[in-house]
Amino acid sequence: MASAEAKSLEKDQPDNIKFKIIVMGATSVGKTSLISQFVHGRTKNSTSDTTKDFYSCKITDGDVNVSADILDTHGDLEFPQMMKLAIQTGDAFVLMYAVDDKTSFDRMNCIRDMVVKWKSKERKNTITVVCNKMDLDVPTRSPPKEIVEAVVEMDWGHSYMEITTKDKDAVDRVFKEVVQRHVCACDGSAASGQRRMTSPADIIHKLRRRLTLKKLKSNT
Repeated sequence: MASAEAKSLEKDQPDNIKFKIIVMGATSVGKTSLISQFVHGRTKNSTSDTTKDFYSCKITDGDVNVSADILDTHGDLEFPQMMKLAIQTGDAFVLMYAVDDKTSFDRMNCIRDMVVKWKSKERKNTITVVCNKMDLDVPTRSPPKEIVEAVVEMDWGHSYMEITTKDKDAVDRVFKEVVQRHVCACDGSAASGQRRMTSPADIIHKLRRRLTLKKLKSNT
């Protein structure tokens, strides 16, 4: 399982991997809580707790030792140039949305399009989509899990995970997944996502049509 040390990094060993993880998403989806839970073992309770942008830590996954710089973008998303700079300098991306906020999914989709657009020539970037706040009771999800899962994993070729940042083990699994995908990408074995400049409405319509056709075929 992945683990982190919240302290200044000493000189890396020759076999260590060093890369930058960018955490992005709409306001109040839990970006800072995700990072704080991973690095410090505790969550942040409000957006006012977001006081630090940059975290350095060590991540261990089996025999793989990784030195990671994690960037919490929080307010930077309001400034296009800062967002573009963050994306262009990142190696791996955690794109977050909240299960109880449909607009945060739309925002995540737009950010994903920008990541693919600005990183399209670099094959070593990886994306993990995280749905947060799964501890909340949400009677009707919009968009439904099946649609999001199909879009993220089948159409985009990214990882998709559902968590609550209150669960340290779940948070550790997110960063373990990020490390594994980055290592695979560095080895040239990870498939790069194709650019898809589609709106959330187009995506949902497409998936609904696909699921309807699948249902019709199964009934024939």
